[in-house]
Amino acid sequence: MKKLIPLIDFLIVSFTVVISPTVAENPEYDALVALYNSTEGANWSIRWNIGYPDFCSWYGITCEAGYVTILELNYNNLSGAIPADLAMLGNLQVLDLGDNNLSGAIPADLAMLGNLQFLDLSDNNLSDPIPSDLGNLSNLKVLYLDGNQLTDSIPPELGNLSNLSMLGLSFNQLSGSIPPELGNLSNLNMLYLSINQLSGSIPPELGNLSNLELLFLYDNYLSGPIPPELGNLSNLSVLGLSFNQLSGSIPPELGNLSNLELLSLYDNYLSGPIPPELGNLHKLEGIYLSDNSLSGCIPAKLSNLGNLQTLDFYDNYLTGWETPASLMWALNLFSYTGPNQTCDHVALMALYETTNVKSWNNNSGWGSQDPYCGWYGVDCDEESRVTGLDLSFNNLSGLVPAEVTNTNHLVMLHLNGNPELVCWQTVAALDWANNLPDYLGPDVVCPSVGLPIAIVSWY
Repeated sequence: MKKLIPLIDFLIVSFTVVISPTVAENPEYDALVALYNSTEGANWSIRWNIGYPDFCSWYGITCEAGYVTILELNYNNLSGAIPADLAMLGNLQVLDLGDNNLSGAIPADLAMLGNLQFLDLSDNNLSDPIPSDLGNLSNLKVLYLDGNQLTDSIPPELGNLSNLSMLGLSFNQLSGSIPPELGNLSNLNMLYLSINQLSGSIPPELGNLSNLELLFLYDNYLSGPIPPELGNLSNLSVLGLSFNQLSGSIPPELGNLSNLELLSLYDNYLSGPIPPELGNLHKLEGIYLSDNSLSGCIPAKLSNLGNLQTLDFYDNYLTGWETPASLMWALNLFSYTGPNQTCDHVALMALYETTNVKSWNNNSGWGSQDPYCGWYGVDCDEESRVTGLDLSFNNLSGLVPAEVTNTNHLVMLHLNGNPELVCWQTVAALDWANNLPDYLGPDVVCPSVGLPIAIVSWY
């Protein structure tokens, strides 16, 4: 036994000497073991043998010169917290822990990974605010944090990531405003901020992102107007701003987005007319403007969109199409929801219904299925737009409806010689008539109840 003890001591000492440089004193090994233990490595889909010291051969790890440069453990059933020890992987360029069950906060120490270019922590259960220190990752090109439970505001420091090409923060619980500093990300191709609780206005600084191709801000609480500066995004192919509280008109500057393929603005509070400049977007395949308060005539210029398949105008206050040809174009699209008549037809039918057409001296064609350009007293241009309407001395009675103002190309309106046609429905409609190049007719507005007490002689 006395001879055996020194031999055992020798073996222990020798074993310690062998493993010391590769395992016990290697900070990268320690960091990886900390990750394994913190994320319940025994339950991973593909486990590591942490007793085997050559970690460069472990699943999901790529090394260069003995240092970890890539760590990919996505879809591997990791759960628990991300350890701050990963900051010891000083040569790491790719960290992909997406599509697992990780929880807790994102360690601010990850900002020490100065060589990191790709960080994907998406589709986990991570919570708490996004560490502002991540803005120090100057080499980062891709940052995916989508599909978590991250809270608080977006750190403005992320605007320091000058090499970033993709930023994904969708499907979280982020609140507050979109930091204008994101407009500094000149290399950004994709910006995903949808399905959060973001509020306030869309920063006009986003119009500086000249390389942006995809902009998703839908399903938030964003308010105010759509910045016309977004029309500067000449490389943009998808603009998704639906399910917000945006108001005001659609900026005509969006007609400059020559590469746009999809425009989604539905379910907001947008108002006013549809800008004809959208007809310049020849690559568009889908326009979604439903559930707003848009009004007026739909521009015939939209029928220039030869690649369009879907056009959704449902639940607005749009009157109709500008021309019969553009209406027929819309009705032949793969998917169309919106008015199925022209503005001129709406205007003429309103006049037909409010002026006792059965008592007219001549009502030829009126109310029939024949093209309205052939109705008595109606003149049209080569695109079947009403330019003149002469119903003078024709025994019209009642009031002139406000819908007549939908005849956007009308230059001549003669309603004189109809003594019982006594007034216009609204002040705005009368002002419109008085500004026509050639107008003869009533010069008073109907009171809210009944007809005018004193009828002005105009016939």
